[in-house]
Amino acid sequence: MGVGNHILTDDGFGVHVANQLLKLQDNGKIDSSIEIIDGGAAGIDILYYLENQDIAIFIDSIIGGKEPGYVYNITLDDLKIFKEVKVTSLHDLELTSVLKIAKEVNKLPKKIYLIGIEPLDYTKISMELTPKIKEKIPKVIEIILDIIQKQS
Repeated sequence: MGVGNHILTDDGFGVHVANQLLKLQDNGKIDSSIEIIDGGAAGIDILYYLENQDIAIFIDSIIGGKEPGYVYNITLDDLKIFKEVKVTSLHDLELTSVLKIAKEVNKLPKKIYLIGIEPLDYTKISMELTPKIKEKIPKVIEIILDIIQKQS
């Protein structure tokens, strides 16, 4: 599932990657049994997609303090997601907050991966990624295909 706001430049990275993965699937390069989702800014609705899944791979922008363009490859075990969730709107939950809620209601898949990119610009309104971030799409797709291959 690619998540992010596709109208805020690099925040839409996950959505752009999901769309590229869908094209690969249409061309027969990814098994049709794999569900690829443009999750956009789905918020709490992500819970519905997690139900009855063995594995979930999320693609998102991650502000982690690294150089813009840095690619993160994180498993749920690596994340410190189990902090207190402060909800002001169910439409504005961060992915980590949704995963915490999923854990609390026993909806977490057995394996969760978060593949992310450190954004360069995530505040400007644009449906285009910055060039530095856009050039990382093939690397992220390679990581995702590797994870899928290892699950087979």
